[in-house]
Amino acid sequence: MVGSSNTATFTSMYVQAVLDVGNSYGIASDTILEHAGLLASGLSEPGATVTQPQLMVMYQAVILLSGVQSIGLEVGKQVRPGLFSVLGYALKSCSTLAEAMLVCQKYQPLIMGQGQVSMTSTGTAVSLQWRPHSRSPQLLRPLNDSIMACWLYFGRLITGLNIYPSAVEFCHPEPRDISVYQRLFNCSISFGSEKNSMTIPKGLLATDLLEADPELKALMLEEMEKLNDQQRDLSLTESSEHWLLQHLGRSGVGMLQLSSHFHMSERTLRRALLKEGTQLRSLKRDTKFEKAKYCLQQTDIPIADVARRLGYKNNSCFSQAFKKWAGVSPSSFRKLKDCSR
Repeated sequence: MVGSSNTATFTSMYVQAVLDVGNSYGIASDTILEHAGLLASGLSEPGATVTQPQLMVMYQAVILLSGVQSIGLEVGKQVRPGLFSVLGYALKSCSTLAEAMLVCQKYQPLIMGQGQVSMTSTGTAVSLQWRPHSRSPQLLRPLNDSIMACWLYFGRLITGLNIYPSAVEFCHPEPRDISVYQRLFNCSISFGSEKNSMTIPKGLLATDLLEADPELKALMLEEMEKLNDQQRDLSLTESSEHWLLQHLGRSGVGMLQLSSHFHMSERTLRRALLKEGTQLRSLKRDTKFEKAKYCLQQTDIPIADVARRLGYKNNSCFSQAFKKWAGVSPSSFRKLKDCSR
């Protein structure tokens, strides 16, 4: 299923970067896409995007099949203007790094949704920050990693300088082996933060960009404003996901209860979700999968208790559903926890 412009979506070029990294580990694109219920033909359509849950399932497929936990960092290294769609070309055509960071702050959430980008300045340093709109940001490790790596490599691309940050923060817990982070960023790195952030010396802000083009920038920003107008309405998808996370495992988690929460009829809610490119059934499936992954990798809760928390009548039903999602059983997936830190 391809996402609509009103949901938190990612461009087909970003998806291709994930596929390219998977291919480098010998994993076929069709295998990765199949895990997320996607077809390669759908991604070739003009303006095609995928939703964040679909993207995270793709990431998990690559991680499971490759055994490499730092896939997001590898995706970030694939950065190029098209990876960010119109925004990438707008950033590339800015006059200075400071101007590009301001443009990124304003428009990145339109291209890579479910998050807030901001900047803070203290003394001799400036920090670009991304806070994901998620109740479990630790589940977003591949996305957190890719965005921070994208910022680093895109900064180098548009300035022509071998820039290194002075500090980087991540929302997810600290992995057991952080050497890949240390080699990539070569700076102070912290984990378990309330935000993902990258700090650079303030003196870099005045750096002139290699391909400044005021006319192209104006054209790209005009396109970004059109996207902004299209996405002003609050996405029901994200709100529904948050509600479902709070109510998983409880009886009566259905369209009637969700529509009552939003004070609208079931028919109206169903049509609104379809307009955003999703439906309650797929939202419940994706939310259960994300919650299951968190419980299995970040806690020691017995698998039977995980099944009960997610509303399954027994461990067997949960195991069958999880294996269909992830390609491996819950117990096999949990064993990866020791390798992911």
